[in-house]
Amino acid sequence: MDVVFRNQRDEVFPELPEPPNPPNRLTEKIADSYLTGLENYILAIGTQIRNIQEMEIKAMTHLTQQLVTKQKGKTKKDSEEEARLEFQNTIQSLRKRRREYRLMERDALNERIKYLDSMMQQKQEQEYLRYKLFRLKAIPETTPNYTEAGFIDLSSIFIIAFQIAFIILVGTCVDYRDDPLYNNGEPNRIDDWYTFYTHIAIMIFFAWGFSGVWLRKYGFSAVVFYFFVACEAMEWSFLGNGFFFDASWQNYPKVELVMGNLVQATFCATSMVVALGAVLGKIGFYAGELLFFVLFGTLVWCVNYFINIMALKAVDNGGAMTVHLFGAMYGVGATIFLSSYWDKKKETDLRSDKHHDLSSNYTSDVMALMGTIFLWVTFPSWNAALAPDTTQHRVVINTFLGIASSCVVGFVLSRVFRRKAFDMRDIQTVTYVGLLFYTFR
Repeated sequence: MDVVFRNQRDEVFPELPEPPNPPNRLTEKIADSYLTGLENYILAIGTQIRNIQEMEIKAMTHLTQQLVTKQKGKTKKDSEEEARLEFQNTIQSLRKRRREYRLMERDALNERIKYLDSMMQQKQEQEYLRYKLFRLKAIPETTPNYTEAGFIDLSSIFIIAFQIAFIILVGTCVDYRDDPLYNNGEPNRIDDWYTFYTHIAIMIFFAWGFSGVWLRKYGFSAVVFYFFVACEAMEWSFLGNGFFFDASWQNYPKVELVMGNLVQATFCATSMVVALGAVLGKIGFYAGELLFFVLFGTLVWCVNYFINIMALKAVDNGGAMTVHLFGAMYGVGATIFLSSYWDKKKETDLRSDKHHDLSSNYTSDVMALMGTIFLWVTFPSWNAALAPDTTQHRVVINTFLGIASSCVVGFVLSRVFRRKAFDMRDIQTVTYVGLLFYTFR
């Protein structure tokens, strides 16, 4: 039977049995003597309560044995009545002790919560005071202590090796195709391939890059990592898609270098930057973490694209399945994997859901708003790039209508329900909803 966890402030808390111990103790990550004493005290009380529960089980077992065994010189009714009275007295005594311990545990848990809240508030006040002193030029600007990397680290070696392999593959397996139809597109398209490529590249590097800057601590990492991941994904997805196209046609000429293939490569890059947004702050550049993240994701993306589009002949012009859904699921899987590793290695304080690094400030919100505006402007080209030639104008118009209407309603709802100025996260959310509305249609 599953154990139901309740708030320790609940009135029925003393009557409940002892739940299992939490999987992680904060004293393993926070060096504080008072907090250590509190957690040891809570652990000792829990041990006492579990001992009382074992005594209750023994008393119940003893009662069962007495009811089965007939005592000499007494009738069955008298022996059963005596056994029940003894059992009731024992259970009442044990449950009274257990209630006392549970009350002590409740007080200790409440004290632990108050102490953690006070530690969090004290840390925020110290940071705010340090910021005010810095603005008054009373203290010098503090620079973070980064671990200085060596001349060539493991990640650099991997990147150089893969770049050499990429140059060799391009030199031996890639050839240009001077065909206006594959480089400019059909005559009845609303624009040529290069224009679509330019718009989507701006969306990747500017829109998605600056949209991830809303995290106050990982703004620089967001822009740089998005830049690196997009470049790597576009390189290898161009080759991967080319090889899979040749396999689907059952002939193996050289991979053709045309503008249409570059646009498809940007779709893979978009999927990777969508997945990267889920692991910002958890993934690093050194030790090849980011390189493995993008190369493995690109390989799986190419396989997924080949199965859905080439083998199953699915229609996914806006990338709902192969880009957005794949990027979201890949990001969630990478987050679960990295979180299980990061919890053992990184020293995080207090509670992760209230960590100050997971918040924004004025500057990060402004940069994120710029990214959202870039996304608003360039996303119609994204939806129309791979659409059939005679329907591209409808795709652009429908995407524009979805974006505009969702943003207007989002501004109104944010103002009404927040009861203050517009919330940046609300505006970003409704913009993404409008952008993806026609994609998933």
